[in-house]
Amino acid sequence: MKNKILIILAMGLASLIYVSNSYAQSNKKSDRFAWVNLGVGQYAVSGSTDRSATAFTAYDGLLTFGITFSQQLNNHLFSVRILNSKELNIIFEPDDPQVSFLDMGLLYGRCLKTNNLMTSISVGIGMVHFVDRGKLLSTRGGFSLGGNKYEKIVNKGIGIPVSGQIFITPSDNFGIGIYGFANFNRYKSGSGLLLCLQFGRLR
Repeated sequence: MKNKILIILAMGLASLIYVSNSYAQSNKKSDRFAWVNLGVGQYAVSGSTDRSATAFTAYDGLLTFGITFSQQLNNHLFSVRILNSKELNIIFEPDDPQVSFLDMGLLYGRCLKTNNLMTSISVGIGMVHFVDRGKLLSTRGGFSLGGNKYEKIVNKGIGIPVSGQIFITPSDNFGIGIYGFANFNRYKSGSGLLLCLQFGRLR
């Protein structure tokens, strides 16, 4: 988990350095831009480090859908993000409850762009909501796999969202790129990646 977070931050830092050099060479002043990102990807959640929390299980590869609204003023980036992650079980009947994670946050960051490339790093404050499984209450039995009933555990609290993104913008209103994200909280910190489409006023 720590390695994934470091990779995301390193990717964002390297992108900022590259775009910063290009930006300085172009000597073109930034303007106001606004866009929305729509993405799908994967989220890996660590086990809880807080022994007062009720759930400690780690999950790898939760299916994640994300939407981010952003506005850039010069090099300042203001964003609202919503990430919804859920356990995916296609072959077998899912256990009850299904593991899910909701991340809602407000972020501030620094953004740099050229005509065809945009990159940023942001951090902020937000709310997290986890649904996890506790004690096993009953099994379906027979030869079926899955479908077991567990105690439902809900944890809600404050999180620190972090993001790093890099987008190619081939036109004034469309882009495609990678959105790396993490959330640090007392229950289940984690990180992930989204493949995103970007729509708005991009250049």
